[in-house]
Amino acid sequence: MQPTGKRTMIDFEKDAHLLRERLTQIVADYVKSNGTPVTRLDLDIWLGDGGDSPPAATVHIDTTAHDWPGDGSHPAVGTIEFPHWMTEYDRDEGEVRAMDGSMRQVTSAKRDQIFHGFFVDALLAARDAGVFDPLPKSPKCELGVVNFDCGFFWPEESDRGLMNMADARNNGARLSNAPPTSLDERIKLDERAYDLWVEVTPTSKTTAVVGTAAALGIGLGAAREVVESGAPVLRDESAIEVQRVAKLLRERGLEVRFDPPFPYPLNA
Repeated sequence: MQPTGKRTMIDFEKDAHLLRERLTQIVADYVKSNGTPVTRLDLDIWLGDGGDSPPAATVHIDTTAHDWPGDGSHPAVGTIEFPHWMTEYDRDEGEVRAMDGSMRQVTSAKRDQIFHGFFVDALLAARDAGVFDPLPKSPKCELGVVNFDCGFFWPEESDRGLMNMADARNNGARLSNAPPTSLDERIKLDERAYDLWVEVTPTSKTTAVVGTAAALGIGLGAAREVVESGAPVLRDESAIEVQRVAKLLRERGLEVRFDPPFPYPLNA
């Protein structure tokens, strides 16, 4: 069932500020009563999924180098709720205002990845704003985001240590014993949905139409309709397919853009 009533735009910029304020208080409360260096801090997120409980992030702190969120020394030290998301989260289509002020189109295929991405970005923004500076922590203290209900874990095991350190100055050293995932394997395993646009100028329109027709295997009329509408030439597609089509368009001298940003090279 779709939610009813007045619609309220979800604003991730404001929500990141809310999360930062609550994390600041959680850190302050921990520091008052604990001096043991922290080895990891995780956001354990719940997105509601049609239930009565509002979307929320439960904060777990560990001082024992335990790798599994919530099983360490200080589970559930605080919960940050987002009840204002409830009327919008379960809609099939909609928009959210991203942390950088841009508008993101939410579809059923992208909903979880957009909200998961918010928690990752907001957690890193809080770190970069100094929220965890007062926290006593080990040099290898990690940050993480998990949603057990849908099997989302950030960072991936083989990427631990590269971007997720509680002190950003310690980023860059791989902590996992797991071998790095190859580029080809990353693309195959990427479950995110991507949109792809071809950038059209007055002088490139014909090339864009012909290139889109060839890349998608559709007629020129259908390709012209897509190009002139300004709609994505691919919507909610896999990384493999987006890479394939983008490479074909680039080979014709056309510029392309993606949502979310495409993390893989187009010449691979």
